[in-house]
Amino acid sequence: MLDSISITLPITTLGIIALWTRYYYNSWFAPGSFFTLFWFLVILFPQIIAPELPTYSFGLWFIVSFAVAIILGGMVVPYNYYELYTNFAVIENIKKIIQRKSALFLGIITVFSSISILSIIWSLIFGVARFELDYTFVSLLTLPSKLYGDQNSELLVLPWYIRYLIYFVMPASLLGGFLSSFVSGKIKIICFSPFITALIHGVIYSTRSGILLSLVLILSGILSANVMLKKDLDNTFNIRSVIIAVSGIIGLVCIWIFLQWLRGGADYSVFLLSFWDMAISAIFSTTSAFTVWLRTYQPMEISYGLYTFAGPADLLGFRERPLGFYIDAVALRNSYTNIFTAFRGMIHDFTIPGTLFLGILVGYTATVSFIKCISGHIMFLLPLSLFYAFTLFSPLISIFSSNSVVAAWVISFPVLLLVHFEKKFFLR
Repeated sequence: MLDSISITLPITTLGIIALWTRYYYNSWFAPGSFFTLFWFLVILFPQIIAPELPTYSFGLWFIVSFAVAIILGGMVVPYNYYELYTNFAVIENIKKIIQRKSALFLGIITVFSSISILSIIWSLIFGVARFELDYTFVSLLTLPSKLYGDQNSELLVLPWYIRYLIYFVMPASLLGGFLSSFVSGKIKIICFSPFITALIHGVIYSTRSGILLSLVLILSGILSANVMLKKDLDNTFNIRSVIIAVSGIIGLVCIWIFLQWLRGGADYSVFLLSFWDMAISAIFSTTSAFTVWLRTYQPMEISYGLYTFAGPADLLGFRERPLGFYIDAVALRNSYTNIFTAFRGMIHDFTIPGTLFLGILVGYTATVSFIKCISGHIMFLLPLSLFYAFTLFSPLISIFSSNSVVAAWVISFPVLLLVHFEKKFFLR
């Protein structure tokens, strides 16, 4: 009984805080509201779907505290939501400029996606030659398990053109998310096509990270653009959006099961539904794993961002990024996990008090970006989308652990800068 109350209390508190921030900002997409609501759902669903997973209250209260830190950081910003909603002329001009430049955006997305497709084609050629396969369907079905086995054993060394060309799918995903909110009809198919490219690449290597990262970047682009277009209020959260969200979650679970089947060698005698319990445990276990880890956490030497920003740190030679990221794992009912949410890396980097202070800074920066987007400052789409992407990926790990994702914002910067300068010229 006491254990149940100790888990229910922080979840209920987070839900109440989410409702209050929605009332305060009059928007679910304000950074404090969005983060709190998202993590309320992330914690709640495992308690409903997989209540047998071990969960400890101290870790949940830390998440509540981090959400409060983000809200406090946002409240430091001088803010009057309704006054900021009067600048519709600027927004209409931005819509006209982006629609005029849609051919340029679509061209960039198409070129980046095509470059990524080249990586996929070379991956197939490389894999078939490496394992002496042929191009029949049955033979290609065995390729993912062979590539994954060598990669897991650290025997797989991919040529540079395969490794780096697939990076272009990430800026294509982010730009596609931005543009999709400004266009309609069949053009949206091109905007979402980078996800299909990432999905095919994920199937070949039976890996999930690239698929999820592409989806997160598309969603973060859509969310930040919707804020600028005043689509961020209750018309976003309706029955249709709930159905789409539920369908998306089921779709991701099915993709997880399919990739797990490919890793096992695509054995036709194995019934895919046998992976269901494993999938549920793996997908909904990260919060549980974090609370288990934090319960026995002992302060250690501060890493100063080497975990949170593991991708750039590895690229610059400060810290090698290991395969699987964390060596230790938490045992689950049918498997184990070494995925502990983004919070573990931040605690390693900045300690618990330092992470909460970082939350205040993140809340302040994200709220400034939110207000600037409402006011029509197009360059602030980048930091706002960065916040949404970090939040959406935080149940797994820090999104900055991937260099390809960091490159997405770097490459998208000059594209939005072009629109920014044209907007200034247009408004003269």
